[in-house]
Amino acid sequence: MDTNSIFIVFFVLALGLAAFFLSLYYSKLYRLRRAINKIPTKQIYAVKEGERTKVIGKAELHSESLYAPLSNRKCVCYHVKVDKKVSSGKSSRWKTIIDEYSAVDFMMTHRGEDILVKMENYDSFLVKDAKYNSGLMNAADLKLENYLASHGHESKGWLGISKTIRYQEGIIGIGERIAVVGNATWRPPDELNLDYNYSKVMVLEGNKEQKLLLTDDPKTVNHKQNR
Repeated sequence: MDTNSIFIVFFVLALGLAAFFLSLYYSKLYRLRRAINKIPTKQIYAVKEGERTKVIGKAELHSESLYAPLSNRKCVCYHVKVDKKVSSGKSSRWKTIIDEYSAVDFMMTHRGEDILVKMENYDSFLVKDAKYNSGLMNAADLKLENYLASHGHESKGWLGISKTIRYQEGIIGIGERIAVVGNATWRPPDELNLDYNYSKVMVLEGNKEQKLLLTDDPKTVNHKQNR
């Protein structure tokens, strides 16, 4: 291989690596991680009305809960992503056919303090810790089949051959440690349907301009600035 050919190979490899790291840098996880980590934590009592605030704590129920559709785990928030493998000539790729989020308002506990998190206008990244697959040698079970059907899809195609599908689910479970960033307001407990003796309770929420940010990503929750 001559010098020009070696240079071209290294140049192509460098472009590939650059594209990979750029896609990683701008991925949802890394964008949320940067946005959350840049905001310092502070004592709850010191948070001012309207202040953009970060809280690291455990998720607890407020008034209602959800059950994740694939794993049936009790939670306050879930994200299910389903991808189908599609082929085109000699190549194949994953195509997302379901991308479902659901959430309810919930409480957080942080060093003995209770915070209400309002799950409107939010952006989240949930670790996908429940994964399933179906395909030619592994037909989808009834649970997966019913979930696909509820979203207008099915696991089998022409001649009843199973499609190659992967299913990923992430949740915010009860008692799970998470990181939340939102705009803080202070409200009387009775206004929030809370039977507390406090005069006011902190609420974290988002709006169209500044969304509530939420994740259970370990590197964000355990970031050194948060300790």
